[in-house]
Amino acid sequence: MRDIIDSTLIGSLASFLPLWIWDSRADQIAGAIALSGVIYVFRRWHIWRRMGE
Repeated sequence: MRDIIDSTLIGSLASFLPLWIWDSRADQIAGAIALSGVIYVFRRWHIWRRMGE
């Protein structure tokens, strides 16, 4: 549960980064969701890798 919360917070805050220019609110939402997914997978990767062994 903590990984999901962390991923959501980081993803939602990413829309405020000046490195990326978001054209519309839809772009901000899509970017936040995509970044949240990437962070979630990154944080859970070691657990999934152990399950495969």
